[in-house]
Amino acid sequence: MPTIVTVEANINNIAKNISEIDGVKSVLVWGSFVKNAQKKNSVIRDLDIIAVSNIFSEDLLSITDDNIYSPFNLSVPELEDEGFDPKAVQFTKAFINIKDYNVDHWAISSDKKLLHWGAFIENKDHWEEIKEQAEKHAQKETKTNRKNLHKASQLTKNRWTNNYNHWVNKHLAGMPEGWYELKCDINEILKETQKIL
Repeated sequence: MPTIVTVEANINNIAKNISEIDGVKSVLVWGSFVKNAQKKNSVIRDLDIIAVSNIFSEDLLSITDDNIYSPFNLSVPELEDEGFDPKAVQFTKAFINIKDYNVDHWAISSDKKLLHWGAFIENKDHWEEIKEQAEKHAQKETKTNRKNLHKASQLTKNRWTNNYNHWVNKHLAGMPEGWYELKCDINEILKETQKIL
Protein backbone atom coordinates (compact mmCIF):
# COMPACT_ATOMS: atom_id res chain seq x y z
CA MET A 1 0.00 0.00 0.00
CA PRO A 2 1.54 3.35 -0.97
CA THR A 3 2.55 5.96 1.56
CA ILE A 4 2.40 9.76 1.30
CA VAL A 5 6.12 9.93 0.53
CA THR A 6 5.80 7.31 -2.26
CA VAL A 7 2.95 9.16 -3.92
CA GLU A 8 4.61 12.58 -3.49
CA ALA A 9 7.48 11.40 -5.67
CA ASN A 10 5.08 10.69 -8.55
CA ILE A 11 2.14 13.04 -8.13
CA ASN A 12 3.44 15.67 -10.55
CA ASN A 13 3.75 13.08 -13.33
CA ILE A 14 0.22 11.82 -12.65
CA ALA A 15 -1.10 15.40 -12.69
CA LYS A 16 0.82 16.19 -15.89
CA ASN A 17 -0.80 13.20 -17.65
CA ILE A 18 -4.24 14.32 -16.48
CA SER A 19 -3.64 17.96 -17.42
CA GLU A 20 -2.90 16.90 -21.00
CA ILE A 21 -6.43 15.49 -21.42
CA ASP A 22 -8.61 17.73 -23.58
CA GLY A 23 -11.11 19.51 -21.35
CA VAL A 24 -8.93 19.69 -18.20
CA LYS A 25 -8.24 23.18 -16.86
CA SER A 26 -6.42 22.21 -13.65
CA VAL A 27 -5.71 19.23 -11.41
CA LEU A 28 -6.36 19.07 -7.66
CA VAL A 29 -5.74 16.42 -5.03
CA TRP A 30 -7.73 15.96 -1.85
CA GLY A 31 -8.76 13.32 0.67
CA SER A 32 -6.27 11.30 2.71
CA PHE A 33 -3.28 12.55 0.71
CA VAL A 34 -3.97 16.16 1.73
CA LYS A 35 -5.21 15.36 5.26
CA ASN A 36 -2.08 13.34 6.06
CA ALA A 37 0.47 15.40 4.10
CA GLN A 38 2.63 15.95 7.19
CA LYS A 39 2.66 12.24 8.08
CA LYS A 40 5.02 11.07 5.35
CA ASN A 41 4.76 7.36 6.26
CA SER A 42 0.97 7.44 6.41
CA VAL A 43 -0.63 4.80 4.19
CA ILE A 44 -3.27 5.81 1.65
CA ARG A 45 -5.72 3.39 0.03
CA ASP A 46 -6.49 5.59 -2.94
CA LEU A 47 -5.51 8.92 -4.41
CA ASP A 48 -8.42 11.34 -4.80
CA ILE A 49 -7.75 13.42 -7.93
CA ILE A 50 -10.10 16.15 -9.13
CA ALA A 51 -9.91 17.20 -12.77
CA VAL A 52 -11.36 20.70 -13.06
CA SER A 53 -12.93 20.66 -16.50
CA ASN A 54 -14.62 22.92 -19.00
CA ILE A 55 -17.29 20.28 -19.70
CA PHE A 56 -20.92 20.72 -18.64
CA SER A 57 -22.13 18.32 -15.92
CA GLU A 58 -25.08 16.96 -17.92
CA ASP A 59 -22.72 15.85 -20.69
CA LEU A 60 -20.63 13.92 -18.16
CA LEU A 61 -23.59 12.49 -16.24
CA SER A 62 -24.90 10.85 -19.41
CA ILE A 63 -21.82 8.62 -19.64
CA THR A 64 -21.83 5.15 -18.08
CA ASP A 65 -20.30 1.84 -18.99
CA ASP A 66 -23.67 0.11 -18.61
CA ASN A 67 -24.93 0.83 -22.11
CA ILE A 68 -25.35 -1.98 -24.59
CA TYR A 69 -23.62 0.35 -27.02
CA SER A 70 -20.99 1.88 -24.74
CA PRO A 71 -20.18 5.46 -25.74
CA PHE A 72 -16.52 4.51 -25.37
CA ASN A 73 -16.76 2.35 -28.49
CA LEU A 74 -18.60 4.78 -30.77
CA SER A 75 -17.13 7.04 -33.43
CA VAL A 76 -17.56 10.81 -33.18
CA PRO A 77 -20.47 10.87 -35.68
CA GLU A 78 -22.14 7.98 -33.81
CA LEU A 79 -21.69 9.79 -30.49
CA GLU A 80 -23.29 12.92 -31.92
CA ASP A 81 -26.15 10.87 -33.40
CA GLU A 82 -26.75 9.25 -29.99
CA GLY A 83 -26.72 12.64 -28.22
CA PHE A 84 -23.33 12.32 -26.49
CA ASP A 85 -20.77 15.11 -26.35
CA PRO A 86 -17.67 13.54 -27.96
CA LYS A 87 -15.37 15.77 -25.88
CA ALA A 88 -17.03 14.57 -22.64
CA VAL A 89 -16.68 10.93 -23.70
CA GLN A 90 -13.03 11.36 -24.70
CA PHE A 91 -12.28 13.23 -21.43
CA THR A 92 -13.91 10.45 -19.39
CA LYS A 93 -12.22 7.63 -21.28
CA ALA A 94 -8.75 9.19 -20.92
CA PHE A 95 -9.24 10.19 -17.27
CA ILE A 96 -10.56 6.85 -15.98
CA ASN A 97 -7.70 5.03 -17.71
CA ILE A 98 -5.26 6.70 -15.30
CA LYS A 99 -5.03 4.21 -12.48
CA ASP A 100 -1.70 4.97 -10.72
CA TYR A 101 -1.95 4.54 -6.95
CA ASN A 102 -5.58 3.50 -7.23
CA VAL A 103 -6.68 6.95 -8.43
CA ASP A 104 -10.22 7.82 -7.41
CA HIS A 105 -11.62 9.93 -10.26
CA TRP A 106 -13.42 13.20 -9.45
CA ALA A 107 -14.35 16.09 -11.71
CA ILE A 108 -15.60 19.62 -11.28
CA SER A 109 -17.74 20.51 -14.28
CA SER A 110 -17.95 23.89 -16.00
CA ASP A 111 -21.20 24.55 -14.10
CA LYS A 112 -19.41 23.90 -10.76
CA LYS A 113 -20.81 20.45 -9.93
CA LEU A 114 -18.65 17.88 -8.12
CA LEU A 115 -18.86 14.53 -9.90
CA HIS A 116 -17.39 11.14 -9.04
CA TRP A 117 -16.74 8.19 -11.34
CA GLY A 118 -17.64 4.92 -9.74
CA ALA A 119 -20.09 2.10 -9.28
CA PHE A 120 -23.72 3.07 -8.95
CA ILE A 121 -24.22 1.93 -5.38
CA GLU A 122 -27.71 1.91 -3.89
CA ASN A 123 -26.87 4.56 -1.29
CA LYS A 124 -24.12 5.89 0.97
CA ASP A 125 -24.99 3.42 3.75
CA HIS A 126 -24.46 0.52 1.35
CA TRP A 127 -21.03 1.87 0.37
CA GLU A 128 -20.03 2.43 4.01
CA GLU A 129 -21.07 -1.14 4.81
CA ILE A 130 -18.92 -2.52 1.96
CA LYS A 131 -15.88 -0.54 3.16
CA GLU A 132 -16.42 -1.59 6.79
CA GLN A 133 -16.69 -5.26 5.82
CA ALA A 134 -13.59 -4.94 3.61
CA GLU A 135 -11.59 -3.54 6.54
CA LYS A 136 -12.78 -6.36 8.80
CA HIS A 137 -11.82 -8.91 6.16
CA ALA A 138 -8.35 -7.39 5.67
CA GLN A 139 -7.83 -7.22 9.44
CA LYS A 140 -8.87 -10.85 9.89
CA GLU A 141 -6.53 -12.03 7.12
CA THR A 142 -3.50 -9.97 8.23
CA LYS A 143 -4.09 -9.62 11.99
CA THR A 144 -3.52 -5.87 11.52
CA ASN A 145 -6.11 -3.14 11.80
CA ARG A 146 -6.11 -0.09 9.54
CA LYS A 147 -5.17 2.33 12.34
CA ASN A 148 -1.93 0.43 12.98
CA LEU A 149 -1.12 -0.27 9.35
CA HIS A 150 1.56 2.44 9.22
CA LYS A 151 3.57 0.40 11.78
CA ALA A 152 3.35 -2.85 9.79
CA SER A 153 5.94 -4.28 7.42
CA GLN A 154 5.62 -3.55 3.71
CA LEU A 155 4.61 -7.18 3.14
CA THR A 156 1.76 -6.86 5.66
CA LYS A 157 0.69 -3.52 4.15
CA ASN A 158 0.56 -5.12 0.71
CA ARG A 159 -1.39 -8.13 1.99
CA TRP A 160 -3.83 -5.85 3.84
CA THR A 161 -4.38 -3.71 0.73
CA ASN A 162 -4.84 -6.74 -1.50
CA ASN A 163 -7.39 -8.27 0.89
CA TYR A 164 -9.25 -4.97 1.24
CA ASN A 165 -9.34 -4.35 -2.52
CA HIS A 166 -10.34 -7.95 -3.25
CA TRP A 167 -13.34 -7.64 -0.89
CA VAL A 168 -14.45 -4.30 -2.35
CA ASN A 169 -14.00 -5.44 -5.95
CA LYS A 170 -15.89 -8.67 -5.27
CA HIS A 171 -18.86 -6.70 -3.95
CA LEU A 172 -18.79 -4.08 -6.71
CA ALA A 173 -18.24 -6.55 -9.56
CA GLY A 174 -20.84 -6.29 -12.24
CA MET A 175 -22.23 -2.97 -11.03
CA PRO A 176 -22.40 -0.33 -13.75
CA GLU A 177 -20.05 2.63 -13.42
CA GLY A 178 -20.51 6.22 -14.44
CA TRP A 179 -20.41 9.81 -13.28
CA TYR A 180 -22.71 10.80 -10.45
CA GLU A 181 -23.14 14.15 -8.74
CA LEU A 182 -22.39 14.75 -5.09
CA LYS A 183 -24.74 17.17 -3.39
CA CYS A 184 -22.29 19.32 -1.46
CA ASP A 185 -20.94 22.82 -1.09
CA ILE A 186 -18.20 22.92 -3.71
CA ASN A 187 -16.47 25.81 -1.91
CA GLU A 188 -16.12 23.68 1.23
CA ILE A 189 -14.58 20.88 -0.84
CA LEU A 190 -12.16 23.29 -2.51
CA LYS A 191 -10.87 24.39 0.91
CA GLU A 192 -9.69 20.82 1.45
CA THR A 193 -7.84 20.47 -1.86
CA GLN A 194 -4.31 21.13 -3.01
CA LYS A 195 -3.64 22.33 -6.56
CA ILE A 196 -1.03 20.31 -8.41
CA LEU A 197 -1.27 21.78 -11.92
